[in-house]
This record gives sequence, structure tokens and C-alpha cells, in this order.
Amino acid sequence: MARGLQAQGFESCPRFECRVGFLTRGKGFLAGYYAMLCFVIIIIIISIIIIIITVIISIVITVASFTRLYQ
Repeated sequence: MARGLQAQGFESCPRFECRVGFLTRGKGFLAGYYAMLCFVIIIIIISIIIIIITVIISIVITVASFTRLYQ
């Protein structure tokens, strides 16, 4: 760890099992790299899940409409 930085307020995030904390220097603070990385990864995973669900729903609607069309 760099000199002059102190870890403050580390908290567990049980649902996503990541850690959130801040590195402080004097009166300011610097967000922890791993906390930000964890947040970005979670957002990416949620986005991928939403895209997959949207594609599945679109396929189901398309198949249902073609099935009704050719009956």
C-alpha cells in the first residue's frame, strides 16, 4: 500500500461478496480500486442478464406470432 494512505470503513457486501472501502489521505478520500472494479463487474453482469432475458422474450413472442399465423 502507498505511504500516507489508510484504509477506512471497510464493509462486507454479502449479496455480491465484494468489499467496499476507501483509502484516505488527509481530509480527502480515494475510492478503493477493487470496490470500483467489483461495482463495474456487477453492472456488466446485470446488463448481460437483462439482454439475455430480452432476447428470450423476443424469441418467444416471435415464435408465438408465427405459430398463430400458420394455424
